[in-house]
Amino acid sequence: MNDYNNMILALEEKQVEDIALLKDLLLEIIECYLSDNKMSDPNVFEIVLSKCDEIDYQDLDTVMAYAMLHLLDRYRRFQFMQIKLIESGYLKNSPHLSKKRHYHSDKEEFQTRILDVGTGPAPALLAYSDFFDWYSDFKNITIDIKMDYIEQSMGFRSFLHYLVEFAMVKNKFYHVPFHKGTFYNVLDYSESSYRLGKSFKSRKYDFVIFSNFLTNDDFVENIKPNLHEIFNSLTNKSIVLIVGAKPTSKKYSKIYNTLENIIGKRFSRKQYKGQWKKIFSESFDLKYSDHRTGEVVRSYFNELKHLLNEKGLLTKLPDSVIKLIERGSGYNSKSSWYVEVYQKFSYIKYYKKNR
Repeated sequence: MNDYNNMILALEEKQVEDIALLKDLLLEIIECYLSDNKMSDPNVFEIVLSKCDEIDYQDLDTVMAYAMLHLLDRYRRFQFMQIKLIESGYLKNSPHLSKKRHYHSDKEEFQTRILDVGTGPAPALLAYSDFFDWYSDFKNITIDIKMDYIEQSMGFRSFLHYLVEFAMVKNKFYHVPFHKGTFYNVLDYSESSYRLGKSFKSRKYDFVIFSNFLTNDDFVENIKPNLHEIFNSLTNKSIVLIVGAKPTSKKYSKIYNTLENIIGKRFSRKQYKGQWKKIFSESFDLKYSDHRTGEVVRSYFNELKHLLNEKGLLTKLPDSVIKLIERGSGYNSKSSWYVEVYQKFSYIKYYKKNR
């Protein structure tokens, strides 16, 4: 059996354990919330389904409804994408890691700096927090995992603060920022954002994630300068992972084309030049019954259905929401989505000295 197969088998075992733990944490949080707040307007679930790109998620009921319906399934999607990246050979040379400098030590230590743009309930950060913890153990190396996020919703920020704190009480540690992400709005993002006295230090990342964030072409056009700032802040061999709906629709096809034009094939700045390469793009239709992690998601929807019924809320939900929960608890349920991965290759410019 080759190294990749060993790696995938080991990761799949850990993923089942990780998603089962998150499922239990999420159900406990939901039960506490429903007991305390009663979810006064069940129609908020319909708003989350039909207007997910339009609402601002400042209201905690809206955030909880979104987390109930989407968090665990989307966490599992990121688990599956980790498997696919390993199968594609992409993770062979650990491009998502950079070496830390130890000026007074021979110790070799790695770091990964991750930015999640429009993190929501953070399925991506939670999944990659678990992944890099596993990866460091599997490779027997030390990884300093730094995560940050951009999120305008105070509701999601409060949810993440509570989730991370609640998990710590249960002896589970996530690398998601406990004291909340640095940026509230992508329009406020600047590559030079560390204030040191009167100067600024550039912020650098090894891994940037856009998960169901770039959903409107006008919005993407509006934030072009900020996207360029984000792409410029990535290190050599770092990656950008873009997740969303399949590009078969005119809407999303246009968005993905716009993004490819923004990233561009080549770039040149004052001190370095380089190019971006699209290293991975694929549409997925993933049945819950295909993997043991899917069985955990199916179990979650069954338990969620019983919990909502116990709280007297299930029969008050809109039909579309009940159907989603029923589908989620069914054997042939599946998730559909699309992913693109770009990798950055940069080189320092060399200038001829004047003679």
